[in-house]
Amino acid sequence: MPIISLTAACRKHRDQPTERAPAPSVIIIRYTIEDEQAELLREAGVVWSPRENRAEDERRHVERARWAGIDPNAYRFGKASGTPVFGEGGLKDGVSVNDLLIELAAIGFKVTDCHLEPGKREGKSVIVLGFTKSPEEIVLHEVLTTFLFATWDYAHVWANPNQDDGVIKHTVNLVSNIGDTLPRFLVRYADGLWSAIETFPHEAA
Repeated sequence: MPIISLTAACRKHRDQPTERAPAPSVIIIRYTIEDEQAELLREAGVVWSPRENRAEDERRHVERARWAGIDPNAYRFGKASGTPVFGEGGLKDGVSVNDLLIELAAIGFKVTDCHLEPGKREGKSVIVLGFTKSPEEIVLHEVLTTFLFATWDYAHVWANPNQDDGVIKHTVNLVSNIGDTLPRFLVRYADGLWSAIETFPHEAA
């Protein structure tokens, strides 16, 4: 029987009144792949979109973090303006977002952006899918299926502060494709609070 692991307030605050976090209006799922794989996707027609200057990205992260009262240097992976839902370590040892994609479609989220962009590390690229509750949607190319329904070694879910235009964006980062390996965790949207269902217990080394 699966173990359900929900994000929740820490134990000492659990009995105190809390305000529900606002649900995101935009959800971004980022799949990190090899450059060679990205080249094949480009040849198949997936749009390539070079990122803006990374220094400018970092500057914006710092500004948003300070505006939201968040320490931009709190986490080891660089400047951050949001909060990692599953902690700094994220989810490890096999993660699937298959159920998440079905869940998002069922509640009205549609793919309104799909492109490739350079990854942060040399030799890496990223498939970026953007979901909003728009009346229009993008039909995804069949060649993406291999990646969208794969199991990934690591996943980080970030809840980001409101942007200047009122947009609330949450991001799911997936790293290291391990194919059709049985996932340890199934990521769920859970009305914007996010959860992970553990399909089997982790065996300590």
